[in-house]
Amino acid sequence: MAVIAALIVAVVAAIHVYIVILEMFLWPTPRGLQSVGTTQAFADASAVLAANRGLYNGLPAPGLVWAPLARHLLGFRA
Repeated sequence: MAVIAALIVAVVAAIHVYIVILEMFLWPTPRGLQSVGTTQAFADASAVLAANRGLYNGLPAPGLVWAPLARHLLGFRA
C-alpha cells in the first residue's frame, strides 16, 4: 500500500511540475495555446496572471516530493 501511495504522490507532483512549466514558460507558445484552448491575444494579455498561477501551482510540488523522502531520511513514522 505504501508503494501505491508513493506512486500516486509522484504522479501528482509531476502534474504540478507540468502545470508550472506550462503556465510560466509555455503559456504564449502554440503548445500552451493548444493545451488551454485560448487565443494568442488572450495569452498575451494574461501572461502575468498565468505566471503567478503557475508559481502557486508549483509550491506544492517540493512538499509532495519531500514528504515521502522525509519519512525515510528522518525516521518519521505514521
